[in-house]
Amino acid sequence: MKPPRLRPFLLGLLAATGLHATAATGQNASFTNYGSGCGSGGPPPLIQALTLPVLGSQMTVRYVALPAGQSPVSVDWPVLIMGIAQTSTPVPPLSPFQPANCTILTSPDVVDPMMWLGSSYESQRSIPIPNNTGLAGAQFHLQFADIYFRCQPSCELQIIRVTNAGTATIGF
Repeated sequence: MKPPRLRPFLLGLLAATGLHATAATGQNASFTNYGSGCGSGGPPPLIQALTLPVLGSQMTVRYVALPAGQSPVSVDWPVLIMGIAQTSTPVPPLSPFQPANCTILTSPDVVDPMMWLGSSYESQRSIPIPNNTGLAGAQFHLQFADIYFRCQPSCELQIIRVTNAGTATIGF
């Protein structure tokens, strides 16, 4: 699936960074993790690049340790956060169950909800990288977050869990 809003995001990135085709000749595509995730028991969830952001292809990232999904009384809703800047925004204590040290590590320029597939949520997202050499060397940042609602008797936001984050550098 190619979410249509991702292409304008990458083209806007080109305009915002002012990169030119000659500025990054020979730039290799890369993905570098930073920060740490937080969860509720067990190891923290992770973001993992399955493919790199190569011009004219798709970059695929995966949510490692995706929560269970839905039950009659709760909903875990994962989203992919993409932005042009690294941040360090602590998740506020939403309830007594909110894990400590949860931090949003990228600007939320695009927040892309993962689709429910009937028995679980998508665990990966492919991001189209336009074949525009002016994007070579441009960077954007990605992080998954999981929004957990408890629905008994009404749905209330309980916690937000996050993965570590990653910097994608577009290249050849």
